[in-house]
Amino acid sequence: MTARRWKWIGVLLMLCMCAACGSDEVKDQTSSAQILNQVADVAREESVEEEPLPEPQVLARRSDNVNAVISWSPVEGADGYVIYRAEAAAGPYITIGFVTGTTRELTDKYLETDKTYYYQAQAYQEDGTERLYGMMSAAVSVTMPAYEGFFHDEDGALYCYQDNRLVRDQEIGYLYFDKSGRYTSGDEALDLYLREVTAACIDDSMTQVEQFHAVYDWVIENCSYVAMQYLEAGSKGWEPDLALYMFEHLEGNCYYYAAIVTMLGRNVGMQAYGVMGQCHQTYMWVAHGWCEVEYEGQEYLVDAEMEGVFAADEGWEWDQFMREYGTTVPTYEKYEGY
Repeated sequence: MTARRWKWIGVLLMLCMCAACGSDEVKDQTSSAQILNQVADVAREESVEEEPLPEPQVLARRSDNVNAVISWSPVEGADGYVIYRAEAAAGPYITIGFVTGTTRELTDKYLETDKTYYYQAQAYQEDGTERLYGMMSAAVSVTMPAYEGFFHDEDGALYCYQDNRLVRDQEIGYLYFDKSGRYTSGDEALDLYLREVTAACIDDSMTQVEQFHAVYDWVIENCSYVAMQYLEAGSKGWEPDLALYMFEHLEGNCYYYAAIVTMLGRNVGMQAYGVMGQCHQTYMWVAHGWCEVEYEGQEYLVDAEMEGVFAADEGWEWDQFMREYGTTVPTYEKYEGY
């Protein structure tokens, strides 16, 4: 029972008590008919229900590939809102959130792809321990597109789907997808560089290999060679640290080139890793580092430093992007263990 109803019941009780015990003055001034009229007035007033709160105007949009953002117009007098979701316009709807009267949007996270979701909202007022619900909004919908394999969102971040479900908190080869479903190198600063460069280089029309080629070209165009100490032969796991240095300084030796290409490759979904070995450059063998990727069951070498620095300085047009071993001008030999 609402607080307003308790108030009117109290008035009725007071009127009845006055009529029952009534003094001469009350009997003189208030006849039984008058008391009955007053009771009837209160009853009529109680029987007239308050107008419910109007329906909010609701909008829904897709965000970050698998999230839906539901927003609504404010309803005057609302203490809060309830948001509902269904997988069909006719329902059934389930409650996905209660929010305060000052809140204007709610994010529904980690939805399945290749599916349409429907949303409604309802304002309410608090009356003691009860909630008085307003009118239900019209349903609005959001469609999650179908994805296969790896893809990028508008911010250059990589997500992975399997059976139209977002992969979260899981490793796939050299790629780790965090609890939100986004690929991470494990270094927040490096992730920001990866996403910024990737977003600037790719678009949705590109295939995965074309995306990789686009970020590879960015390295050639923006980085320069500088002589630095070679890594110890057989070293592994150096790609993130050297890639971050390369982003910050835009210069380094072959290992730094290999590292930045490797990490950008991972950020477009390639199984990329750094390799150390020797390369026969014109007349001699030299210690060298490069990127290698596994793609559709085949190993390919990727060497931005060799193409963009060594060959370019000589005026040679070498293509060192995703080449099979034995098909390039320079000869590559990997150290044991790679």
